[in-house]
Parts: sequence; C-alpha cells; structure tokens
Amino acid sequence: MATGGRVLIIEHVIPEDNGPHIAKFMDVNMLINTTGRERSRREFEQLLSSAGLTLRQLTPTSIGICVLECAAS
Repeated sequence: MATGGRVLIIEHVIPEDNGPHIAKFMDVNMLINTTGRERSRREFEQLLSSAGLTLRQLTPTSIGICVLECAAS
C-alpha cells in the first residue's frame, strides 16, 4: 500500500474501563467459539503498527462497533 493509503476496519473495540460493554461479551464469545478475540484500542495500535499502519481515527457507532481509520506510514 502506498504511503497515505487508507484502510477502514469495522470491529468491536474493548474499552479500557471495568464497566460492562458488548465488546467484552463478544471477546469471551469469540474465545470460546473460534479461539479468536476482540482487541482494545492499544492492542489495535500495536497490531497496526506491526503492519506499517497508523490508527488515524476511531469512531464509535450507535450499535456498539467502531470504525477504525488506518493509514499506511
């Protein structure tokens, strides 16, 4: 991907606080059913960085998922 190219990711993002959130339920659900997992913002930033991408913006939606706008570094 060329520098400045963008990728949009639509995904649950686990909040850092200890309160209830659908993403936390989905994390357990994915772990049990698929060995997959949901990630926090910090975990997404680390994953994207290892792929040469930078998280530019994280936009929550009204249905509990987020749009992550990422750009090639």
